[in-house]
Amino acid sequence: MGATARRTLSSPSSPWAIHASETTWRPGRNGATGTIRRSSSRTRARDRARSAGGHRLSTNRTAIERREMARRALRRLLANGPLTAVPRRPTDQVLVAALAASRFDASMSHLESEVNEQLKGWLQAISEPFGIDHVTLRRLLVDLRFLTRTRSGSAYRVNMERIGEIEAVTEIEPADVLAEIRIARDKRKRRRATQKRR
Repeated sequence: MGATARRTLSSPSSPWAIHASETTWRPGRNGATGTIRRSSSRTRARDRARSAGGHRLSTNRTAIERREMARRALRRLLANGPLTAVPRRPTDQVLVAALAASRFDASMSHLESEVNEQLKGWLQAISEPFGIDHVTLRRLLVDLRFLTRTRSGSAYRVNMERIGEIEAVTEIEPADVLAEIRIARDKRKRRRATQKRR
C-alpha cells in the first residue's frame, strides 16, 4: 500500500477544507499517520477541471443527488469485486471514508477498541481479507478528518464538519451494491449464452 493516493476534501465551506487538487495523501508506514503534500499547479488545474465535470460530491447538490452519485461511484469502485487496497482516486478515498464513518454514532465518543471492531466488521463487506486493514482505514478516517481523536488516541468522535458527506451515504450498504453487481453480471452472462445458442 505504498502507492501515492491523492486526498479529497469535498466540503469547501469548512474552515479547514483543502481543495482536492492541492494535496496528496500517503499512507504512513508501520502505523504512522498518513502525510499530506502539496501538488503542482498543473495537477491542480487538471483536478479542478475534473471536479467541474462532477467527479466529486458537491455541496451544491441535494442530499438525494449526492446519495445517487455516491452509489454510482461505489458501483464503479466495486465493479470487479471487493477492494484489495485503499483506492487511488481522491474521490474514492473520500467515499470509502464517508461510508466507514457513517457506521458510527455521531452523538457519542468511541473507544479505540470500539472503532477497531466496527471497522473490522465493516471491512468484511467491502474489502478482500488481504485488502484494507482496519488500522489503515482508521488512519485514513483521521487524516481525512472524518473522525477526530483525543491527543492520546484513546477516544474518537465523528467530525461534525463532515456530517453532510457522511449523511449522504448513510443508507448505502456496500454488501447490497456488490449483490446488485453480481446480479447484473449474471444477467449479462445469461444473455450472452442465449445469444450464442441462436
